[in-house]
Amino acid sequence: NKSTPMTMAILLTLLSLGGLPPLTGFMPKWLILQELVSNNNITIAILMAMSALLSLFFYMRIIYTSTLTMFPTTNNSKLQWSHPQTKTINIIPTLTIISSLFLPLTPMFISLTH
Repeated sequence: NKSTPMTMAILLTLLSLGGLPPLTGFMPKWLILQELVSNNNITIAILMAMSALLSLFFYMRIIYTSTLTMFPTTNNSKLQWSHPQTKTINIIPTLTIISSLFLPLTPMFISLTH
């Protein structure tokens, strides 16, 4: 049984770490690449871009394994625990997703307060 909000939070976090454009991890990598190119450090910029693609490949494999594959089970019966399971509120995945989406707007909010 996979928790959908937790799965989505992990998915967004890993994709952000990989640096995909609509997420928060993209902008710092883009700005660093622009600075490296403007300072004529093309080799380092290419190495950085290639390592970002390599890490994105590994993150995508983790996402694929955790969401789209089912592990074989030998026992088809449900385990009974001594205490009843309570339904918990998934507030942490929700807050993670919201904070990840609003993180790029932080500089704008800071400039509005000054």
